[in-house]
Amino acid sequence: MIEEHEQRLRCFGHVVNLVVKALLFSEGLTRSTKELKDASDFHAFRIWRSKGAIGKLHNLVVYITRSNQRVQAFNRAQSDAADDLLVFYLRLRKDTGIRWNSIYTMIERALVLEDALRLFGSRWSGSKAGERGDTGFSKQNILDTHDWQELRHFKVLLEPFYLVTKRVEGHASAGTHAAIWEVLPAFELLYRKLKRAQDETVADPEIYTDYYKHSINAAFVKLSEYYNLTDRSRVYRAAVALHPGLRFAYLERVWKDSPDGHGEIKRAKAATKLFFKAYLAKHPTPIVSSVSVSSEPVPRRSPTDEDWEAVFGVEGDPALLPGQTHHHEQELDTFMEDYIDIRGYESRPLTWWKEVGEARYPTLARVAYDLFAVPGMSAECERAFNRAKEMVTEERHSLRADIIEAEKCLKSWLISGIVDGTQTWASLQELNNDQAQ
Repeated sequence: MIEEHEQRLRCFGHVVNLVVKALLFSEGLTRSTKELKDASDFHAFRIWRSKGAIGKLHNLVVYITRSNQRVQAFNRAQSDAADDLLVFYLRLRKDTGIRWNSIYTMIERALVLEDALRLFGSRWSGSKAGERGDTGFSKQNILDTHDWQELRHFKVLLEPFYLVTKRVEGHASAGTHAAIWEVLPAFELLYRKLKRAQDETVADPEIYTDYYKHSINAAFVKLSEYYNLTDRSRVYRAAVALHPGLRFAYLERVWKDSPDGHGEIKRAKAATKLFFKAYLAKHPTPIVSSVSVSSEPVPRRSPTDEDWEAVFGVEGDPALLPGQTHHHEQELDTFMEDYIDIRGYESRPLTWWKEVGEARYPTLARVAYDLFAVPGMSAECERAFNRAKEMVTEERHSLRADIIEAEKCLKSWLISGIVDGTQTWASLQELNNDQAQ
């Protein structure tokens, strides 16, 4: 049987948020948040200024966008810094303090407007006497050459976090872009990026600030902590193993050079076999679900990056050999050893199981359907539950709690896009009948 702790799956988006907050603010995030809660402008500017170039950029963006006069002055700086006549002006993006990717977009836009911000900083001569909202902003918040270099480093480092967040959020109607099997490759990609950045700071320490070095180390510790926690659940390894283009070959490829790579691969294979054995104990008969899957290829928005291709690249074998369906206890070994051609299914592994794999591996197909229906993030379900406030209004405030709960559970189930409405509703009715009995 599967132990309770092995069933726990963490929202990957929440993990990314914790890692990036450690990257951006090291270990002082909680303390800084408390200090900023009731801080005056003077103290808020000072607290943010202690956060390196990102904090100084935050202060500068807040300072400019807080006044129409300063926005106009910044637009004039854009015009003067441009080589040709501007048709429109770009607006600065301010971090919201809720999601870390707003800081990434703030840095991204600031780098586009670097010349204009430099020009604005060179023209800045301090606050006018009596001008409101300027208390605490000083020349120390004007970005210098070293600050801009640090922002470029952070932008490069944050980009893979932004890309994997976009990759794993959403709903995996074809078995990709939000499926649980993508969590391990995403962890591996971020681990490689942070390790490479860490090695670069050691090899050439002069061009990196101490704040940047400490940030990488803090993020690396946090990422390693949650990456190791995936060992406690067999689901992550099993989901990768049941991807027709990955299987155990993927684990052998990405972990072969790690210090304990052989041991990790051995443990992952054992965990997958135990997971399959536990599933067979619960479902001894091959039951194949008539799931509805998307037949359209998922658009590939992957960047041209060697690390990205190494962990998300789906290879597969050159040909699919004909064969008979094996006994379900041997299906896993047979599936791992067969030659599989996934051309045309690279971005639709669930469709491969429906159109090709289901006939040859009926029990594995059922396991794959169940696993691929598990989202890597809880973002979609959380969005459904967040809309509860739209359901309970002044005009409709007498709904019972069980009705609201059932509606939200149904919507969170349907929103995954894996199961069609008829089957879902029938399953809910069957569940209700069992509970009534």
